[in-house]
Amino acid sequence: MVSTTRAATDVELAARLRLAIGRLHRRIRVDSGAGLPPLQLSVLSTLDVHEPLRLSDLARREAVTPPTMSRVLGSLEEQGLVQRRVDPSDARSSLVSVTDLGRATLARIRTERTALLADRIDRLSPRHRAALAAALPALEAMLAGDAESGRATEPGRPAEPGRDTATERVGGRCGHRPTLDNLPQ
Repeated sequence: MVSTTRAATDVELAARLRLAIGRLHRRIRVDSGAGLPPLQLSVLSTLDVHEPLRLSDLARREAVTPPTMSRVLGSLEEQGLVQRRVDPSDARSSLVSVTDLGRATLARIRTERTALLADRIDRLSPRHRAALAAALPALEAMLAGDAESGRATEPGRPAEPGRDTATERVGGRCGHRPTLDNLPQ
């Protein structure tokens, strides 16, 4: 009986957490007006950490087909956010990397989203802010195994020991592998 009650409580907690995170994430994404669709932002974030990558490797990391990735990269390249160059190990292939404009765009989006989240935190009571701060280790622990398994905690951004990613991680992506960071963005 105790394990059944605990399981029901865990399911209820998971449902409430999913809904709250999803709505907050969506609200921040909409309010930030990033100007990039979620998959384009995710690709840019992935390249920011793992560049240079071949289109096929990037498609695999983003869990999309190569033709979809080709269209996404075409759009990002047209905007000047990524660049392609010939792969020195295989002239038939190209490597994709982020441009300076792409990095500046990512920094702007992360800053905007962090500021939006900070504004929402500022509106909380001291008791709720303390509860949120106390919950962070548990939320981070839920994502801890993702870096080791190859799944990123932010699109393309694995958890990095000693790096304060909390200030830049407001965002994510939609329609791909579900993690706390990419519940509907």
